[in-house]
Amino acid sequence: IAHRALAWVHLQKHEYDETFEELANAEDLDRTDPWTRYYLALAKYDQAATTGNPVQGLPNMMQDLRMVLDWNPDFAEAYNMLAMAQLQGGGMHAAADSMRPAIQLNPRSQTYLLNMARIYLEGKKWDEAAALLNRLKDSRDSEIAGPAEQYLKDLPMLKKYGVAPQKQ
Repeated sequence: IAHRALAWVHLQKHEYDETFEELANAEDLDRTDPWTRYYLALAKYDQAATTGNPVQGLPNMMQDLRMVLDWNPDFAEAYNMLAMAQLQGGGMHAAADSMRPAIQLNPRSQTYLLNMARIYLEGKKWDEAAALLNRLKDSRDSEIAGPAEQYLKDLPMLKKYGVAPQKQ
């Protein structure tokens, strides 16, 4: 528990080397601890989101999240992270299948809805994506509204050419 707590403190500061070191220490003590597995996946997810790089150790992350979901099938955030990992790995259908329970478990999460819109965009389900994005563009949360508006602006070019316009 102490190693997980220290890992959490380092993760909040985006100190990833220290985070992974503490989680490795926790894993050495109990390889089957689902919380350690969850924090490992969360650290990889956070690192990718913070740096803009792909998730490192994607297959291990997905395996860890599946173990967490076997332990607690009502863990919405684990489904969300699994869906985004699957999307990065090219599994659009698997990602959608994983995101649905996250949304069912936490239907008020606009982050999950935005991620589902991203999955729809990747799968070229334009109407479904547009419906979600139109709903989210008026969000009070700028971290939801901003990307939703940008995806809507990019949608015509994405539909026509298959790629979003390059950001300046």
